[in-house]
Amino acid sequence: MKYIKYVACCSLFNLSFSCLQVAKEEYVNISTLFFSEGSTDSFPDMNREVYDLYFSNHVIHRVPNKLQAFQNAFKCLKKGGQLAVHLGAGMSIVKKHAVEVFQPEIYDKLVSEMYFYESPETVVDYCKKAGFNVVYSCEGTVTWSYESKDDFLRWLCVTTHGLFDLKEVTEEKLKLFNPPQDKDGRPVNNYPELSIIAMKDS
Repeated sequence: MKYIKYVACCSLFNLSFSCLQVAKEEYVNISTLFFSEGSTDSFPDMNREVYDLYFSNHVIHRVPNKLQAFQNAFKCLKKGGQLAVHLGAGMSIVKKHAVEVFQPEIYDKLVSEMYFYESPETVVDYCKKAGFNVVYSCEGTVTWSYESKDDFLRWLCVTTHGLFDLKEVTEEKLKLFNPPQDKDGRPVNNYPELSIIAMKDS
């Protein structure tokens, strides 16, 4: 069995001390597992080959310089180390709809300053240029359901760091907001994503 000595995790939000503490306590009995917090351009031991796994979940589409992000991931991995990333491949229909209904003036800022979407082919090419051997890549859709319209809109506010302003949500505008729904009538967010698994060859 191969043990993971270090895990590099890139988080969309700054992890609070309590979140990091919960993770450490949950896996306290696994002596070969350690948690590190950081961003794609700054994390512990970034320039040393000490990590077995670099994992990033829905973060890299927010990074303007994706090639550099992959290069930093490559530098920190041991030979034979693995990279596993999920990233957004475009804005979802429901997110576009919400912005159009409630706050259309923020759309340009979202796509130029917060989400740096590029084609899946381009992103995979960045990964290869960084030195990785890409063993798997797949375009797909992840689906999230929300309890209510309000629940989705709160999520949108949080994930845009408050750029989407809940004060703009009025009863009149809510009547115009008709998100896709699942079989139980709950709003759904069908988000296009790209998955990549790659290796740093020995």
